[in-house]
Amino acid sequence: MRDSCQKKSRREVFTIVIRENLFFLALQYSIIKEMQVSADIAAEYLARIGYDPDMAKEIVQGIGRHNLTDTLPEDMSVFQTTIRDSDDIDRFDIIRIAMAMGSSVHEKTNVEIIESCQKQIDIARWYMTLPRGTKTAKDMMDKELTQRIELLEQIIAQAKKGFE
Repeated sequence: MRDSCQKKSRREVFTIVIRENLFFLALQYSIIKEMQVSADIAAEYLARIGYDPDMAKEIVQGIGRHNLTDTLPEDMSVFQTTIRDSDDIDRFDIIRIAMAMGSSVHEKTNVEIIESCQKQIDIARWYMTLPRGTKTAKDMMDKELTQRIELLEQIIAQAKKGFE
């Protein structure tokens, strides 16, 4: 951005900075609000189809909490945790692994690749420590995350060739 700003007026630079900051704020807002918006949609739909109100409340609360990680509320039920687990399992499937591989290596130096892959490994290991609602979810997450870690370690080994 600095190079493009050097050829622009102060007003143009100010406009670029404001636009980028607004985009960042909108992105942050959408991430924070996504859980609640999803829960609101589910609540409206379940009410419209006449779903049992007590079960609907449980579903809506689970959707509203599905992105929580290591700070789970004490009253979070196994059912609600399972909703979160399902989202996490999807987040670490083979397609997401391929996406992580691409973002970890695309147009980067070997040193940057090693750092990026190591960061992804650290995140995967952290996800392995999170509590799960069921043993099945834990086993599935461990399998997906172990596969991700192994692939990232292979990329790191390849990137280190020539440094040793």
